[in-house]
Amino acid sequence: MQVAEIGRILKADVDEIWKMKTTRNPDEIREEYRWFRALQDTDHIRSLKEKRMELKEKERNKWRNQDEDG
Repeated sequence: MQVAEIGRILKADVDEIWKMKTTRNPDEIREEYRWFRALQDTDHIRSLKEKRMELKEKERNKWRNQDEDG
């Protein structure tokens, strides 16, 4: 009788833990593109943004100089 009771308690504990593990974690990353985005080097992204801003600034200056000449 005690073995069956301990077995039921153990089964209930295992079921509870399993239920907790199967609930969806809102912070869990499931989509592949989000994994890659999370793993990207932030310095690399920052340098790309800086390069983009420099190019935009050069283009603006080029257009401003053309407007002043014309």
